[in-house]
Amino acid sequence: LAFAWDETIAFAAWMVVPYITSGLIFMLVFFAVRTAEQLRVVNRRLLLATVTGCLVFAMVPARFAFERPTVHDAVPAALYGWLDLVDQPYNQFPSLHVAYCVIFWCALRPLCGGWARAALAAWLLLVGASTVFTWQHHLLDVAGGIVLGLAAAATIRPGATRAHTVAFSYL
Repeated sequence: LAFAWDETIAFAAWMVVPYITSGLIFMLVFFAVRTAEQLRVVNRRLLLATVTGCLVFAMVPARFAFERPTVHDAVPAALYGWLDLVDQPYNQFPSLHVAYCVIFWCALRPLCGGWARAALAAWLLLVGASTVFTWQHHLLDVAGGIVLGLAAAATIRPGATRAHTVAFSYL
């Protein structure tokens, strides 16, 4: 699912740092929300995005098209070694990292203001960009992740989760 312009995107070894922090944000978002309703909303949005993404992965398996360059600096090399253990360069479209960033933004934006909101926005944009500059995803994967995150946010609306039945959860 790569286009010719994907080959022109530079590899930036240091971008592995924001890329890996997505996992930390994933854990922290559950503790950051303040109400049971906020927790249900973020939980169901993440679940919907994950299940949908996995279904797409099964129907359209995709692998990153280029070989990642060898990283020689010790710290980034160690981080890429860890990354290779937990996040292989396949199951590309849509990017769950990007979909999660959209969902994190929707969940955390109302909880902060001023410089904290700006910092959150900047970091989530950096995480999204890191998916391309670490050569984990192509631009089409990023676009798919944005659409998936927005679709999950539009589907699971605050205030509506109490009306969901057990059947909804199984669905």
